[in-house]
Amino acid sequence: MSCGCGNNCGEGGGCNQSASLCTPPVPIVTIVAGPVGPTGATGPSGPAGFGVTGPTGATGSQGIPGPIGSQGSQGVTGAAGSNGTPVAFFIGAVWNPDVASDDLQVLQGSRVLDFGTVNFTSGDYLFSLKMQIGWNAGAVGPNGLDGSVTLNDGSTVRQTFKWGRTKTGESGYQYGVAEGFDFWFVTTVTNGQNIRLAASDQFYLLGAQLTAFPVPSNVIAGPGFIS
Repeated sequence: MSCGCGNNCGEGGGCNQSASLCTPPVPIVTIVAGPVGPTGATGPSGPAGFGVTGPTGATGSQGIPGPIGSQGSQGVTGAAGSNGTPVAFFIGAVWNPDVASDDLQVLQGSRVLDFGTVNFTSGDYLFSLKMQIGWNAGAVGPNGLDGSVTLNDGSTVRQTFKWGRTKTGESGYQYGVAEGFDFWFVTTVTNGQNIRLAASDQFYLLGAQLTAFPVPSNVIAGPGFIS
């Protein structure tokens, strides 16, 4: 006969187990952890460290240059500068008689004035031409007289200046007059050539002087007469 917890164990029952072995087993209690609590507040920062700054690292190689930017807008044109120092001054001739009215009566051979040789670089220059011309007090002549003076670079005519004189009436004497003129113009001259003024046969050259300047960078061509 076997012994078990369902049998009568004890004295005379043939089982030698202790009665305590037949007590019901004690159940094992399982402990389940509760939910995690909320995170606590961050504590204060600790003091800054006192480590020594390490040496600067080596400079890296230069990168590839970027593309060229677009061109900016053009600035306003600056004010035109002065003409600058003259390149040359041709002394020419100055009419200065003792008695001007008497000298006009005896004019002769004053048709061509040679200024001299161009001793500077060939090219375009700004010229100032100061000139005196004389109308001879001749005998009875036509009511109208026209004349011209040319500026010649060697044998090449570079510039022409024109005059006219008129009077009323069918007869009478022409009146002799000495007049001064000042012209500014840009023209070409050639190194080694002589500059000459040549007058037509209606009047005479009394004197002239010529000055050459560099051509200004800003040359304005105006609309001319508008009324």
